[in-house]
Amino acid sequence: MQYPNKDAFFTALKWYSFKNGLNYHVTKSRSEKFKGKCKCAARGVSQDHPRLDSDMISDIILPMVKGSPRILVSVLIAGICSQHDYTPSYYKAWVAKPKAMDKLHHGWENSYNYLC
Repeated sequence: MQYPNKDAFFTALKWYSFKNGLNYHVTKSRSEKFKGKCKCAARGVSQDHPRLDSDMISDIILPMVKGSPRILVSVLIAGICSQHDYTPSYYKAWVAKPKAMDKLHHGWENSYNYLC
């Protein structure tokens, strides 16, 4: 497959590795080529999956934040756990919530400019 840029490729790779319980490490990375190796195949999703970061969590919680912007971080964690059998740390979920709000409102500056 081809991707429009490196970021799009890495996002797809992180989601694939998370959903399939795999991990990888980068052996070579250049602007147009990437080479990696599979580290392991885990059964299910571990609680410390290295590829599930706050950016990915923000994508998962976006519908919950959209429905209730004042939702508690602990409720977000419970929602992630019920959807993906993964319990992220409070810190990861806490960092992901403002990122989801930012995605929802297309950035704080755009949102502010829209009001003015």
